[in-house]
Amino acid sequence: YNVIDFIYTERTGMQETIKPSQIIARILATLLLIASVGFIFYNSSRIGPVSGEISQSVTSVFNRIFSTFGSSFRIREYAVRKLGHLAEFALLGLILMVTLRVYTKRVLAFLAWPLFGGLAIAVCDEFLQSFVPGRSSEVRDVLIDFAGLTIGILIGLALLAFFTWLLHRRRNRLA
Repeated sequence: YNVIDFIYTERTGMQETIKPSQIIARILATLLLIASVGFIFYNSSRIGPVSGEISQSVTSVFNRIFSTFGSSFRIREYAVRKLGHLAEFALLGLILMVTLRVYTKRVLAFLAWPLFGGLAIAVCDEFLQSFVPGRSSEVRDVLIDFAGLTIGILIGLALLAFFTWLLHRRRNRLA
């Protein structure tokens, strides 16, 4: 399949009529996707000391929250950094699924696109970090990114299944 297949209906070869609301949804989803990738690359372009300060601040906030609830648990800065990778890419995976869905109803047929696209972004992200002073590029981070991406995609699939189920349930009640 190629990009042109997105504008054709399932197996009919007939061109789909695209509603203005679909065009708006596609534009918004695509802009959200671009912003998400930009955010990831922006974070990777920060020099080591700046990135470290941000990680320390986030670690401190988490540890204060744990203390507020009477817990003696303390999270390490390393864990915060890795959880940051996981969260960024989980959000990216979810956004990729939303973007895919606004372009096609055949999400499962095109599932490889967000997987490979997200993996390419993770590899490029780590490659970018290898040129930033005080930062390093690690295969482990690509694996963490891909795990986050997969989690986001699975959440997206679950949400799509849930909303599809709700829609069918509502239609059956009305019929």
